[in-house]
Amino acid sequence: MPEFLREVPGRLFLVATLLPLFAFAVLLAAGTVRRFRSPLPGYFASFLLAVAASCSVIGLSWFLQDAESLRDQSKAMAARWGERVEWLHLGGWKADARPARSIDLGYRIDHLTALMVTMVTVVGTLIFLFSLGYMKDEQAEVEDHHAHVRRRGRFGRFYLYLSLFAFSMLNILIADNLFQIFVGWELVGVSSFFLIGFYTERRSASTAANKAFIVNRVGDAGLLVALAVAWFHVGSFNLDELFAKAAHLPADAILLLGLGIFCGCAGKSAQVPLHTWLPDAMEGPTPVSALIHAATMVAAGVYLVGRCWVLFTPDVLLVIAYLGAATMILSALVAVVQTDIKRVLAYSTCSQLGFMMLALGLGAWTAALLHLLTHAFFKALLFLGAGSVIHGLHHEQDLSKMGGLRRKMPVTAYTMFVGVLAIAGMPLLSGWYSKELILSHVIGSAAADGVARPLLTFLPFLTAGLTSYYMFRLWFLAFAGEPRDRHLFEHAHESPAVMTLPLLVLAAFSVGVAWGWPVWSVESSQLAKVLHHAQPPVLDVKYHAIHGKAEEHHLLTTALALGVAAFGFAVAIARHRAGTLLTPPRPAVLAQVLRKKFYFDELYAAAFTQPTVELAKLSAAADKRPDVRPFNLRSLDGVLNAIADSLVALGTVVRRLQTGQLRTYILALGLTLAAGLGILLRLSR
Repeated sequence: MPEFLREVPGRLFLVATLLPLFAFAVLLAAGTVRRFRSPLPGYFASFLLAVAASCSVIGLSWFLQDAESLRDQSKAMAARWGERVEWLHLGGWKADARPARSIDLGYRIDHLTALMVTMVTVVGTLIFLFSLGYMKDEQAEVEDHHAHVRRRGRFGRFYLYLSLFAFSMLNILIADNLFQIFVGWELVGVSSFFLIGFYTERRSASTAANKAFIVNRVGDAGLLVALAVAWFHVGSFNLDELFAKAAHLPADAILLLGLGIFCGCAGKSAQVPLHTWLPDAMEGPTPVSALIHAATMVAAGVYLVGRCWVLFTPDVLLVIAYLGAATMILSALVAVVQTDIKRVLAYSTCSQLGFMMLALGLGAWTAALLHLLTHAFFKALLFLGAGSVIHGLHHEQDLSKMGGLRRKMPVTAYTMFVGVLAIAGMPLLSGWYSKELILSHVIGSAAADGVARPLLTFLPFLTAGLTSYYMFRLWFLAFAGEPRDRHLFEHAHESPAVMTLPLLVLAAFSVGVAWGWPVWSVESSQLAKVLHHAQPPVLDVKYHAIHGKAEEHHLLTTALALGVAAFGFAVAIARHRAGTLLTPPRPAVLAQVLRKKFYFDELYAAAFTQPTVELAKLSAAADKRPDVRPFNLRSLDGVLNAIADSLVALGTVVRRLQTGQLRTYILALGLTLAAGLGILLRLSR
């Protein structure tokens, strides 16, 4: 290949990253927030993201066709393409004895980056297209009588925020250093704040946006600690340098570095106990929910854990595994009782992210990242399908009012059914390949390590069964049986083609994105093979040991995985036929605990929110002056006002001495001179 062409594929990914930023800049400069009420901003942003998707697909094809990229496993984690420029130079001056350091900006493209950028741009493009139909009402200027405001057309503003969101996520994926990742990390948080709180007339939306922003800042504090450790001990944020020097760092430094990175990832990927923001993020428009839950934001945390896996000590990996398991099972249990169609999917996302974190903690790197990729497609399908239902039912989200919609919305119903089959782990669909690999690794890890960790072995299978149950429950409640609200049913309609076409494309990806040959063999998945080449070399020895044990228990794993999925489906269909899908579980105390989401919000309110509010009230009481009486010393305002009033009174007294009469001044001077002489004579005796 000619020298000037060697960097072209890598620069295609860079172009794909910068195109959404260009869309954001153009829309911002054009004044879309106030002036555009036409669909032009949506078409423009969607077109540019489609071009970005084309660039990433071409770059990925070029990457995979290059035999050199697959030849040497030892170079798997090294960047295939990358460039760096110095952004900030620190130290190295004559008066400074410390060595010179610099903060660089750059990109690195390896197997994982190429796959992730392609996934984000492709899924993002489909969500952008879907939004053209879903957000059409936002083009008009509407008088909102409930909020007592006139809402200008917000269509352009929506795509303004979406474009910034897409760029922020892509910047995280291609960045070659932790500092640049952190910049994208915070931009993702800001973008999500704008999008979750998009319906500014709703108090619940602004509250959810604040909650998401604040909870993520708690996790990001850990990431800042990791940045400080990296700078102090390595003198660089560059990922390749960190990976090379990780083995030589002090034990406490590498432990703190790993915990700090995971803390940031736990916030973004909604891991217990920082998971409470994600279900509330449903207050944003449904395409935003699809983007957050499928391709961006929550995927960023899992991606960064996978990217920085070699920086985690065994103790940190064990913490990741157990927190992932806790997130996985708690979220699945809460999803069982939800009746809001978007909240079922939100808790499903939390549960699946827990699956991925558990797998990463156990060393199932390839399986975890494969599940991240397959999950992006079928979860985007499920959320957009839910958006289609909400659009067809004139913004109704309550499953208890639905039923029989497959007759009114056949495309939405059956494409969503594909997504349900995929997330439940039914054979030959994408979710089956990734879940089977994770569960196989769970069994193999338990057998290879010889360490009894029953929770890490039992909970994934239980969660797989619960996932199958609550997802089929959702589909039966929405699309099967008879309508529970006849008026709602009569006015239901299928969504327009601009919304159903993305559903069909995502359904196709949900079926075959992980296929290989033969399709019935999990080990033949081409996507898994590509990811295996991206796996950190340090995992090779452990992988082969665990893989051998997993092969010994292959039939057991397959039987258990299919058995729990089939059992969940059987329970859902049995309860559907009995008409008890909406009946809360027994005993009643369990139903109450699940409805209250294990009281996490109440616990945080009692431990943090209420004390903060009470402290604010005390501060306000100390700061405010309760009455206008002079010299009130019972508050801070009173003390300060007393000082000010005293100075004013003193000034008034002194001012009265200034009469302007010369004889008065001469008399005062004479008296002062006489008093001074008297004092001197007295002292001289």
